[in-house]
Amino acid sequence: MKRLILLVIIVCLSGCWDRVEIEERGFVVGLALDKPEEEPQEQMYNDPVETTVQIVIPSKLSPESRSPKPFENMSMIGDSIFEQVRNMSENSGRGLYFPHSRLWLISEQVAKTPYLLSEVTEVALRDDDARRNVKVFIAKGSAKKMLEVVPINEPTPSRYIELLGENHSKTAKIFESKRMGDLHENIVDKEDFVIPIIRYVSKKELHNGGVAVFSRDGHKMVGELNEEETECLNIILNKYKSGVFKVKFKEKLVSIEAKKVRSSLSVKVRDTDQIKLNLDVQIEGSLEEVFGNPLKTPKDTEKLEKAFAKKITSDIKKVIEKSQNEFHADILGFSDYLNNREHKTWKKIQNDWTEGRELFKDVETDINVRTYIAHPGSLTKEKQ
Repeated sequence: MKRLILLVIIVCLSGCWDRVEIEERGFVVGLALDKPEEEPQEQMYNDPVETTVQIVIPSKLSPESRSPKPFENMSMIGDSIFEQVRNMSENSGRGLYFPHSRLWLISEQVAKTPYLLSEVTEVALRDDDARRNVKVFIAKGSAKKMLEVVPINEPTPSRYIELLGENHSKTAKIFESKRMGDLHENIVDKEDFVIPIIRYVSKKELHNGGVAVFSRDGHKMVGELNEEETECLNIILNKYKSGVFKVKFKEKLVSIEAKKVRSSLSVKVRDTDQIKLNLDVQIEGSLEEVFGNPLKTPKDTEKLEKAFAKKITSDIKKVIEKSQNEFHADILGFSDYLNNREHKTWKKIQNDWTEGRELFKDVETDINVRTYIAHPGSLTKEKQ
């Protein structure tokens, strides 16, 4: 009995029997999903997807390592993301470890296939190792190719792409990153939504700008907004952080840095077929560039403010019309506003908002933009 007790004590003091050393783990930091270029030979029960994982090897991150890159990419084609990950673990010789994963890249082809987005991301909701704050981006072209770039200032492409998503606070032409948890809420609640777009530039550079638009009907990508349109979307949603507006005034270019941008909605409901929304926008900016000398008097400044307001009004109107008539997707936050402020009305019309009678496309929106330009003085003089 004493020998048995001694043996138990020795085993307990020796550490965890199933511990995996850090050098033996395959830390997955990013994942990309593409449609395969060729149809698989074996039978598939679902739409086939090519899954690529980016694995970081801790030993290659040290300054002493002579490895040209501290990461490796592995790819596999199948109809089950979970199965592909298990098979890649067997082939790599390392158990793939996902708690440090920060990024999912989904190709435009996958995003445009009805219901495929919700199907391939469901594993992230069910897996205990998955994290809800993983960032999701749509890749223009091959998502796999973007995990092969060699960024100048970051150790891995995944980290580089993650940092690109944080630039939304510096320019409103970039939309805030979409978290996996928020994406699941959009899908479960049957909402229209947007996801930021990543574009390939070169072997060392990618670009984040614009958004992919998704419809609640099939959770599929139905279009996209370019960077200028994304800037207007940020204004409509009252998410504008920082940016520069370019205005043509007296045939000259004027650059205005936005200091404060605020927007608010109000509603008038005559009946369920006549819903009128008012969008009020206030923009305070300062002159950063003035080409030529178009501002000679205080009246010129007032005229510039009116031209500025007119341009913003026109740009916002185009985004609203595009959402209503081209996308048939309420990415503008109108349904959320009605649900919060006119809940009884919303309960009556929610099934006919973008479906049925399609009330959303007939909603009238009055846009009122007020602009104020601080420090309009010019440092240049007109040539004599």
